[in-house]
Amino acid sequence: MLSDNSFTGQLPRTLAPSLTRLEISNNKFSGEISIGLSSCKHLTVFSASNNLFVGAIPQELTTLSQLRTLLLDGNLLSGHLPSDIVSWMSLTTLSLSRNQLSGSIPQELTTLSQLTTLLLDGNLLSGHLPSDIVSWMSLTTLNLSRNQLSGSIPAKLGSLLSLTDLDLSRNEFSGQIPTQIGLLRLRSLNLSSNCLTGTIPDEFEITLFNASFLNNTGLCASNPSLGLEICSSRFENSSKIFSRLLAIIIGIDTVLLASAMLFTFFLTKICRKKGHESDSKWELTYYQKLNLSFKESDILSNLTENNVIGSGGSGKVYRVELNCSSEIVTVKRIQNIKKLDQKLEKQFLAEVEILGTIRHSNIVNLLSCISSETTKLIVYEYMGNHSLYSWLHGKKR
Repeated sequence: MLSDNSFTGQLPRTLAPSLTRLEISNNKFSGEISIGLSSCKHLTVFSASNNLFVGAIPQELTTLSQLRTLLLDGNLLSGHLPSDIVSWMSLTTLSLSRNQLSGSIPQELTTLSQLTTLLLDGNLLSGHLPSDIVSWMSLTTLNLSRNQLSGSIPAKLGSLLSLTDLDLSRNEFSGQIPTQIGLLRLRSLNLSSNCLTGTIPDEFEITLFNASFLNNTGLCASNPSLGLEICSSRFENSSKIFSRLLAIIIGIDTVLLASAMLFTFFLTKICRKKGHESDSKWELTYYQKLNLSFKESDILSNLTENNVIGSGGSGKVYRVELNCSSEIVTVKRIQNIKKLDQKLEKQFLAEVEILGTIRHSNIVNLLSCISSETTKLIVYEYMGNHSLYSWLHGKKR
């Protein structure tokens, strides 16, 4: 027992095989932990806290099957936790706090059935906690704070009925707090400074846990003394946000609908011909270079009730099969069109000529316009698969 001195240097490479306790905490020993420990097969306590040891945890330590207490906290140890620690079946206390250990927590660590205290806080551990905790039924204290652990908190922690002190603070845990944790009879709980969301279990809505959940912006509680957002106000805020979002969507839809109506209105006006014409005189205007050609007679002869595929306030829509080429087009017939002012008609005609040149896979092509004084026929590319509206609302209609 050499603790609380100012000893320096390294441990001897050979130690007495009969040693059962070796306590050298609170000194200034340095270098790697001596591999001479492997000869101490009867060692039950190794306490080397608060020294200057470096390097990895010696593999030889895992061969000490009678070890009950291992304290290596407050050193400069690095590397991963050894995976073959299953030989420490007699271990009750393991403290590796305040080192530079990295990597994940091995599943094998959860098999130590005699373990009562596990302290791994203040390291560089990352990854998820083992979700299947095999044998920690004797564990009373678990401290994994100040690491880089992530993922969800395992619900299996709620089955460790002996657990009284749990600290998972200052990590990157996310998701909700498992309701099973509320079944534990905890004296202390610290889940602060993580990325947890949702409501906290009802069992923790007491003064004892006032500082247990701070700095989790996604958490809410019913008790204001916990320093969290009140759940009811969060739902109210969500409702307000939803209402505003709904109002914005409705506003956008209204503008788009009005724009579509104005476009249709102007398109029918543009197809007018200057001067006075009778219904018996038609003018055909192409707005795109077409692979197919047709005359106004090919269109007019097919505007029958049998070919109607839609109707609206401004007129009817026809499916027309061109006799000259067996191609199919869509014709929108607009009647009772009043004469436009000549200046406006020129402006609208120029705009439609531009629109007639647009090519886009999601925009139906404007092919041509057939006009008389009182009737306008607008010829579009035929949509064999119908419109987006028909797919969305066809069954309801």
